[in-house]
Amino acid sequence: MRKLQGLPIQIADGNLITVPASLMCLSTYVLLEQEDWFEKELPFVRSFLKPGMRALDIGANYGVYSVGIGKAVGPTGRVWAFEPSSGTLCFLRDTLAANAMAQVVVDDCALSDRAGRGRLSVLANSELNSLGHGAGESSEDVRVDTLDGAMARHGIQSIDFVKLDAEGEEARIVAGGREFFRIEDPLVMFELKHGHIVNTELLGCFRAAGYGLFRLVGPSSLLVPVAETEDAALDAFELNLFACKESRAAALERQGLLLTARPPLVGGEPGAGLACVERQPFGAARRRDGIDSASALAQALDAYALWRQNGLAAARRYGALLWALERLEVEATIAPSVAVLSLLARVALDAGRRSRAVQILGVMLNEAAQGSLETADPTWPAAPQYDSIAVASDRGKWLVAATAEAMIGSSSFSAFFSGASMLTPLDWLHASPYASARMERRRQLQQLQANRTKSIQSIACLSNARPGHCNAEFWRRAAAEDTTIPASLVRPIRA
Repeated sequence: MRKLQGLPIQIADGNLITVPASLMCLSTYVLLEQEDWFEKELPFVRSFLKPGMRALDIGANYGVYSVGIGKAVGPTGRVWAFEPSSGTLCFLRDTLAANAMAQVVVDDCALSDRAGRGRLSVLANSELNSLGHGAGESSEDVRVDTLDGAMARHGIQSIDFVKLDAEGEEARIVAGGREFFRIEDPLVMFELKHGHIVNTELLGCFRAAGYGLFRLVGPSSLLVPVAETEDAALDAFELNLFACKESRAAALERQGLLLTARPPLVGGEPGAGLACVERQPFGAARRRDGIDSASALAQALDAYALWRQNGLAAARRYGALLWALERLEVEATIAPSVAVLSLLARVALDAGRRSRAVQILGVMLNEAAQGSLETADPTWPAAPQYDSIAVASDRGKWLVAATAEAMIGSSSFSAFFSGASMLTPLDWLHASPYASARMERRRQLQQLQANRTKSIQSIACLSNARPGHCNAEFWRRAAAEDTTIPASLVRPIRA
């Protein structure tokens, strides 16, 4: 019998996820780094689902989505979680038990377009396990079923949400669920890419089944339509899309969660942008003589202020966001001031144009390396968390810190993939008045990747729990034990 060693990590929604006790594991690294999964869709899913709803988690892995969905639907709801890997399944069951998720039913079969047996590749990172058709050294024999077959076995019906993440098997799963997708009316979140390959076949499968396609903006609050002409132009950072029938789309539109058509572009009320900036904790540290209300910056600020008014109709708000984006893009080619670039980076991130935001942030950090990002003009910081951070001393340093954090968080999904490339700005933040547990977690892990240190170092801001920092005990014990994974927190998982 295998001896599996598990490490419980608390994530943003309060759930505990049991993961392998190794920083070589992607999930372990990411959950310690960010205290949540790196996909922008997860917060939206948590807020969309309501008590009593029913959902499928296809490709449940260690259970980040399963427990998030389970908590949202509550004891009166029901979740069916599909995970075929025997090792991963042990961790998933432990996660569900730790969070008392009796409403989540686990099925240990792989879904495809056929029923029978198959070979599942078993990789070092279970997130990449995939169903194949031949034997191999790192594979195991698993049960295979169709979604229609699973629907009949479990009596699955009245499904509100489906998460579909099966490492390239998605199109075959849809093919094996023709009846399910014909009868049911769920919102489906599906993996757009398998590695670097865009799953264009899957886009066609959903459209052929009568499902419209949507992407998430806001960055995690609103679904907007994806036309066939946009498929090839989707942002390189877009990992997941959503699909649903007209009836579900109409219901979500009434709730202000989805738009079925691109809205007209609209500007904001003159002066509203400046007033909105002045209400923020950082707003005091700007010049008081104002700016020309007809300038591109002022107009973009007005439109962005409209976007931020959550009580307004979603179409009007999103039209304002797109208006601000277009106005700022033009201005950035004519007069790329620091204030314009910072606001453009923020607007691009909200609009789901992450690749463009990373380009802009790179320009700003290069400029900072040559001197300063000082500006007296009103603008928004690129990193949303700086909205609530007052300027500690000089405004230029505050803006550099916000730009650095936005770049660190946006240039890759996790340092697990990019390595220690962000250590320089992380070191700068560590020595600045804007050091935070959020950035220190990343810095600690990147130092280990770069072999700068061999163990977790004792850092005051990591040792004490606070909002946005849930796992202080892990960092405190790891430093005390002079290790990377504290043995005192590791426990055996039943195989």
